[in-house]
Amino acid sequence: GVLRYKGAKLQLLDLPGIIEGAKDGKGRGRQVIGVARTCNLILLVLDAVKPMTHKRIIERELEGFGIRLNQQPPNISFSRKDKGGINLTSTVAQSTIDLELCKTIMKEYKIHCADITL
Repeated sequence: GVLRYKGAKLQLLDLPGIIEGAKDGKGRGRQVIGVARTCNLILLVLDAVKPMTHKRIIERELEGFGIRLNQQPPNISFSRKDKGGINLTSTVAQSTIDLELCKTIMKEYKIHCADITL
């Protein structure tokens, strides 16, 4: 449901069914976790009688799907330009993101000329 608080609309979601293996598509895991990706805040409410390993399982499943818990969002910016293609500037060493991946992502959004800073 949607909750209005001081002029802001907050969407409340109950995500049942996050089980071990959800990030790998077990059960309806991908669908359930996919909804959580659109949230700005995730609040985990756990059963007090279950061990803390249950919390770690849920955190692992969310992190395996790209949801970064208790971490700052990555500092990524881009600015469109009229010509010159895609330029990539990395301020820190990158392990998985390279120019080709950036070009592919920007192409999905129909952006062909931009300066990207990671």
